[in-house]
Amino acid sequence: MEKIYPLPHRFFALCEVLAVFFAGSLLAPLLFQLAGVTGHPLMALMGDSPDMFVIALDLSKLLMLQFAGWFALITFFSWINSEKLKAELKLTRHGYKFIQLVVIGVLAWCIGDIANKTVFLLDQTYNLGVSVPWREALLHGEKTTGWWLVMFVGSFGLIPILEEILWRGYVQSKLIRFFSPAVGIVITAGLFVFSHAQYHQLDLYHASTIIGLTISALALGWVTHKTGSIIPAIVMHALLNFPNDGLFLYVTIGLMMGISAWQWQRIKTFCTDLLQPQAFTHFNLASIVLLFAGVATMFTLSQAPALILKLSITCMALAAAASVAGLVKRLRKQTAE
Repeated sequence: MEKIYPLPHRFFALCEVLAVFFAGSLLAPLLFQLAGVTGHPLMALMGDSPDMFVIALDLSKLLMLQFAGWFALITFFSWINSEKLKAELKLTRHGYKFIQLVVIGVLAWCIGDIANKTVFLLDQTYNLGVSVPWREALLHGEKTTGWWLVMFVGSFGLIPILEEILWRGYVQSKLIRFFSPAVGIVITAGLFVFSHAQYHQLDLYHASTIIGLTISALALGWVTHKTGSIIPAIVMHALLNFPNDGLFLYVTIGLMMGISAWQWQRIKTFCTDLLQPQAFTHFNLASIVLLFAGVATMFTLSQAPALILKLSITCMALAAAASVAGLVKRLRKQTAE
C-alpha cells in the first residue's frame, strides 16, 4: 500500500527539486568562471564560418559544468536525507537485460515521439513559425562532421544522459515518493517541458512543440517508472532528439509506424497500462495547484530572470529546513532505540 504523505511533506519535496534546479543554475556561472568558460558556445553559431569542432568542445565543457552544479546539490540532499543515490537516480538495470531496456526505449519512442514528428512534418510543409536564432542556425546549418559532433553533444548523445539522470532519475523519483506515480510523472513532465526556455514563445510552432514535448515527457516518465531504470528513457530521448528533416523525416515516421505495427500487441498493453483509471485517483486540488506553481516558476527562466535568485534562496531555505528537521528526527529515533 502506498504511503500517503501530508501536504506539507509534498510541498517541501517540490521545494527541494526547485531548489536543486534554481540554485544549481546559479552555481553554474561560478563554475564557468572558475573553468574560464565565457559566453555560450551556441551563440557562435550565428557568426560567420563558425568552428563547429570548437563549439562542440566548448559546449561539452559547459554542459558538464552546468550539470555538475545540479548533481552536487542532489548529492547533498541525498546525503542529508539518508538516501541511496544510485537507486534513487535509477542508475540500474533493475533486473532487466540491457538489450531489453533498449527495446523498451525504442517502443516508447514510437509512441511518445509521434506528436513531435507530426509537428516537424507540418512545420516542414507549412512553416509554423521560427525558433530562437541560435537554434535556427543550428537546425539549418550545413551537415558537416563538425555539425554532427555539435548535435551529438547538445542533442542526441550527451544531453539525453545528463537530462534523464536529473529529471527522471532525481526529480521524478523524489516526487513519486511523496505524491504518487501518476502525479509525480505529470509534475516532472511539466517542470521538464517548461525548463526549456527556448520554447517560451506564443506562436503556433512553439505551442505545438510544447504539446508534443509534453506527450514525450509523459512517456519518458512512465517508462522509467515501470522499468525502474533510466536506460529506456535515455534511449527514447536520444531517438527523440536525433536530427530529422527532409526525406529522412518521412523515413523516420515510416520506421516508427513499421515498428508499431510489428509490436502492436506490446504497444497496446503499454497504452492500456498507462491509461488505467486508478492511476489518476491521486490528482486532487493540492496536487494540481503544486503542478501549476512548479510550472509557473519555470517561466522565470525567460520572463523574469531577476527572480531566479529569490526563488533559489526561498526554495533552498525551505528544502534545507525540511531536510535538517528530518535528519534531527531520525537521529533522535536512533538514540531512543
